[in-house]
This record gives sequence, structure tokens and C-alpha cells, in this order.
Amino acid sequence: MRNSWLLSILLIILIFSSGCTQGDIYQIIGWNVRQQKEVELNDILVVESKTSIPMSPVLPGSPVKLTYIIKNKDTDKSVRSVSTDIFDACMFEVKSGGFSGETIFPRSSKYVKYELMAPTREEIGNIKHVCDIKFYVDYDFSGNTLYDIVTINPEEIEKMQQAGKKVTLHVMKGLGSGPIKLDAQVLGVKEGVIGGQEVPFEFIIANKGSGILKDNKMRAGQLHILFPQSMVGSCSNIDTENSAGSFSCGASGADCECTNSEDIEIFKDKSSPIIFRVTTTIPEKYQTHTVRAKFDYTYELRDSHKIEVRPYG
Repeated sequence: MRNSWLLSILLIILIFSSGCTQGDIYQIIGWNVRQQKEVELNDILVVESKTSIPMSPVLPGSPVKLTYIIKNKDTDKSVRSVSTDIFDACMFEVKSGGFSGETIFPRSSKYVKYELMAPTREEIGNIKHVCDIKFYVDYDFSGNTLYDIVTINPEEIEKMQQAGKKVTLHVMKGLGSGPIKLDAQVLGVKEGVIGGQEVPFEFIIANKGSGILKDNKMRAGQLHILFPQSMVGSCSNIDTENSAGSFSCGASGADCECTNSEDIEIFKDKSSPIIFRVTTTIPEKYQTHTVRAKFDYTYELRDSHKIEVRPYG
């Protein structure tokens, strides 16, 4: 057994001393890790069918209705706490409309109607006036990520090489529906690592939708990353010192759950890298582990509709 371990260590030293990274090991000794990536829908809510009644142009001092439809395109998830309102009506008076705290069920829609009053002829100075009426839609949503990683016993590497066998491992990365995604990767290697080593995991929050993350922040306590204890052994084997945002980790069932204890800022639709250095366990042969993430956020869409007021006579 001791000679077997020594041979494995010498093999690893030989690979790294020849200028190869851990990601090259599988090509050298016949291991191939193939990742299937699944990315679900980005824009969950969309605004459709914007119009005014009567259609533009309208007469000064006349009542006008502005209508649009908010549609949930997701097939499985309801969208919570949906709110919408006009925030810039120019010279139009907003009589009624908008709502807050609504839920829109999967593949369902919500009709929105505002009662407006166009500015009078005197108010516009008998000059044609065009207003781009602006409104927002914000909502709460929950996202998730699944990321497979394979840990490999060093002795297994030696056995397969000695037997001249090639091993293909299939892993998956899944980014759930919603405009905010949390992407994951292991830095410098493929999704297979030698057990017993420190592994750098990188996570990046990205805005893939057509709106904005509310206040451009993932709020404290909203992001939860779960490492299987079968992979890390103990939660103390997770080093979060170099992460963007401070994280605290603790046992949660069969996982070690790491939660952000301060806000994470988003710049130009991306966060700074969130890095965890994890010391992995050594499996009997090789083992696939799934790292999970779940996160809550508020998202905001903005849109507009132009209405022209044209004096008569």
C-alpha cells in the first residue's frame, strides 16, 4: 500500500513538474470529464401589448387609458410580490392604476390599466406635445444552481493508467430560470479533482436579463451555497477568506451551508469573484458530488410608451 501511494505521489509530481496543470492530468492518463451545461430562461416577466385608448395622437384635456400586459414566461415557478406603476408621466395626470404585492402564476398574465388625463390646450401652449410615459415592474424571485464535481482517489488514477484503461466521467452544471444567474467553476482544472487536495471554487453573480438587480446588490443573507459534507468532510475545510462579500459556513443536514453576511455589489452586470478554497475528501474510487446554490432577489424592469397630444383646430 505504501509503495502504491508513493507511486501516485511521484506521478503527480512528474505531471506538475513538466508544466501541466491538474486540468491536463486527464488527457495524460486517459481520464476525460465531460460537462453538460443547462441554462434555463433568463427573462421571467416580460411586458407585452402596450397601447393607449384612444390610440395616439389624443386631444388635449381628454381622458386616456394606458394599458399593457405583464406575462410570466416560466412554466413552473410563480413570480411573487409583483408591483408596477408609472414614475414619469410628463404633463399627464395619473388618475388611477398600478398595483403592488401581486403573484403571477406560471404562464399566466396580469392586465394593467391606468386612467390618465391629457394636459389641456392651455397647459401645452397650443403646441404638439409628445410624452414618453415611463413605468416600472419589479418582483421577487428565487434562483438556483447545480454544479457537479468529481473527486478521484489517487490510487484509482494509478490503477487505470497501469491497466491502460480510459475513463469518461459525465457531470452537469445547471443554472436555473431567472434573470440573475450564479455561475460556478473550479479554477484551473476540469470538473474532476484529486481527492485530499485544496480546490478553489469560483462563483460569479451575473445579470442575464433585460432589467436590473434592485439597487445592484445581492443583499446579506440572500445567497446560500451548499457543499456536500461527503466532499468536504468538515465545514472547517472551507476557507472563505478571499470571497467577495463575507460568508459564514455551518452544518445544515448533509451539507455545509455558506451564507453571505454582507451585501455583494454588482458592477456592469457582474459581481467580483466569490472564491471558496475547499479541501476535499478522498473517495474509495471516484465520486460525483453536487454543489448547490439558492438565492433570493428583487428584480426591476423599466419600459415606456409614447403618447402624442395634438391640439385641435
